[in-house]
Amino acid sequence: MSKQTILPVHSEDVPYMEQFGFLRDGELNVTKYRIPALAALGENKLVACCEARMDGHSDWGHIDLIVRRSLDGGRSWSRPDAIPPVHGSSGCTVNNPVWIVDDATGVLHLVHCINYDRCFHRISQDGGVTFSQPIEITETFRGFDGAFPWKLLATGPGHGIRMRSGRLLIPVWMSTGGESGTEHWPSCSSVIYSDDEGKSWHAGEVAVRNSEPWLNPSECAVVERNDGSVLLNVRTESSNRRRLLMVSGDGATAWSPPRFHPDLHEPVCMGGMVRHPDGQLLFSIPACRTLNLEVPHSDSFSYREDLTVAVSFDDGLSWPVSRCLHPGPSSYSDLAVLPDGKIVCLYESGDGLMVARFNLCWLMETHAMPTR
Repeated sequence: MSKQTILPVHSEDVPYMEQFGFLRDGELNVTKYRIPALAALGENKLVACCEARMDGHSDWGHIDLIVRRSLDGGRSWSRPDAIPPVHGSSGCTVNNPVWIVDDATGVLHLVHCINYDRCFHRISQDGGVTFSQPIEITETFRGFDGAFPWKLLATGPGHGIRMRSGRLLIPVWMSTGGESGTEHWPSCSSVIYSDDEGKSWHAGEVAVRNSEPWLNPSECAVVERNDGSVLLNVRTESSNRRRLLMVSGDGATAWSPPRFHPDLHEPVCMGGMVRHPDGQLLFSIPACRTLNLEVPHSDSFSYREDLTVAVSFDDGLSWPVSRCLHPGPSSYSDLAVLPDGKIVCLYESGDGLMVARFNLCWLMETHAMPTR
């Protein structure tokens, strides 16, 4: 694919942003590439996963998971490799990949779903080149039964985190399936976690469920704050069109009351969230405010356009800085930060997946630095 360089200067005191093609719809006989998941593995090393929707654009159908790796910070990528299928899952909906990098052990965790009703965990010891046999962890979600009568389950998508305590944390959402049994609403948001390096998994407490004013909470992202608590950033279909935030001291229980954040627009879309080594939180989401009235079940969806990255300097209390990364059609995204501070975003454009590389200086270029 051709490379588009916007600002080729790579000094960290000079703003730069560059974009690269990742996978274009129709490539390799795949109708649609969606649902990015991205993780940084070390100096200039990245691993990416996405859904390869073989026969259509729908969330349901024949969907495989594709993995690619980069050794140069996202400029170039290995050939697309399919994740080995779970036995009996060929031709199924294999969906919602989530990475966790465990820096303490060097293990890369991958959690994903099949047909929105089963969940699997596998690990890689070599940065995503090979994977262990999948272990089914669907039983973990039985821990939510008393709190929410779910029929469909989903992880992330995107990435989870390893907390400083060693806890592995994966954001999840569940749905009752609606009238058809396949709908992603009514829904709730929560996490699953492991305290033994992924050997066993447990359900957290439901963080927010479908009720006024928190309509259909679903896909969510997590980040650990400076004090060791966890910030949960949740998609909803609420009419005020703002992201929903809440905090847990241990990342799994006793969630604070949900609150809509005035700085973060909600287009009803998945977004990526990550901590920069300099301490800032970054959050990517389409910023278009124009309502899309063609969505049949909701009047809260905006057009998914103008992918924007917001910056918080106070652990998510405020998000005073933002900059558009991709004008025009753009949807789901995930963020990773390399050890040297370079930021990488894997995102859905209008015709496939793109990669953007940029620095904090570029994000701040049109803003005055807030006083700490």
